[in-house]
Amino acid sequence: MFKKAQKLKSKLRLAISGASGSGKSFTTLRIASGMAAASGMKIAAIDSEKISLEKYADRFEFDIANDFERLDIDTLLILMSNAEKAGYGILIIDSLTHAWKALLDEVDRIASGKCRGNSFAAWRFGTPKQNLLIEKILSSPCHIIATMRSKMEWLVEQGDGGKSKPVRVGLAPEQGKGIEYEFDMLIDLSTDHIANVLKDRTGKFQDAIIEKPGEEFGRDLLAWLNDGAEPKQRQPHHSDSPPKSSMPKPSAKAVAVIAKVAKLLRSECDELGYEIDIDKLSACIYGAHDCHIEDINKAQQICVYIRDEKRVGLARVCNPVAQEPETDNGGDATDYGDSQPVDDFEEPQHDPEPEPEPETKPNTKAAAENPRQAADESDIADDLI
Repeated sequence: MFKKAQKLKSKLRLAISGASGSGKSFTTLRIASGMAAASGMKIAAIDSEKISLEKYADRFEFDIANDFERLDIDTLLILMSNAEKAGYGILIIDSLTHAWKALLDEVDRIASGKCRGNSFAAWRFGTPKQNLLIEKILSSPCHIIATMRSKMEWLVEQGDGGKSKPVRVGLAPEQGKGIEYEFDMLIDLSTDHIANVLKDRTGKFQDAIIEKPGEEFGRDLLAWLNDGAEPKQRQPHHSDSPPKSSMPKPSAKAVAVIAKVAKLLRSECDELGYEIDIDKLSACIYGAHDCHIEDINKAQQICVYIRDEKRVGLARVCNPVAQEPETDNGGDATDYGDSQPVDDFEEPQHDPEPEPEPETKPNTKAAAENPRQAADESDIADDLI
């Protein structure tokens, strides 16, 4: 049903791109600090360069997460969830480019390994991860300010007095294609720290040129975000699993595939303290393929897909607290590991074997009574043979 449109309060989705030295990190902290001062919210920052943001800790008040080996998408998703659970109102991601580069490296490894040099095929493992990150950004209850590095190029421009001078400019941001569509506001910073507002859904700053945007700009953004009616509780963009009522009932062969996948994933789950949930696993398989999986050989492919998502992938098909494993029954096709009962699934149906026909015994009594008839029947049988 249609209804009258109205402006609702919302959360900031701001992306700032620029070349090296344009001031992305410093500008981000200034904008976030202006929002925090006007609202009392706490700032959490994820620093992919480990100690870059902490250089400004004497000027701004914020908490930081930088104790990780590399900021890949799996790590970033976990840190974002931790910030949400801890109650931070503003989340800085500096920068999204490192997570993108980590994904490119992973896709290259997959292409040179299991995909035998086919990089196009390898992206069927990389694209779901990028989509998870985008969905997390869109659905987060925090205000998010993310930076992205821009590819750099040197141009020659005419300076004062007609003299030529080299100028460093930033080009497209180093992130996945189309990432700019996911943010409400896009700002490109020049090396002179001048902000060019490329996209603005507030309608207040579109195409504006702002010199060194800072705390006041943050306060103006917050005022616009808080203007409107309270939104209803937001539903996820799409669930990891379709509702049970709409999920097709799996066939007997599909049940066998699900069981095989559960068995193959058991060791990884045990190491992380997870317990496989058959309903979640089934939904993950159907959600990825939108069809019945009836080929037992595809179980290995499904495992590769889930394993490549590491903790995030396993978390989608498991419960976080593992229970004591039951005694292994030998690992046949119905061994679901440490899983929940699968009462909703059909048991494989087998056609009953035909009963053997009763062996016909010669009627010796009739043969004795009518020897000529028995002899005739014997001749017919010889002809058929």
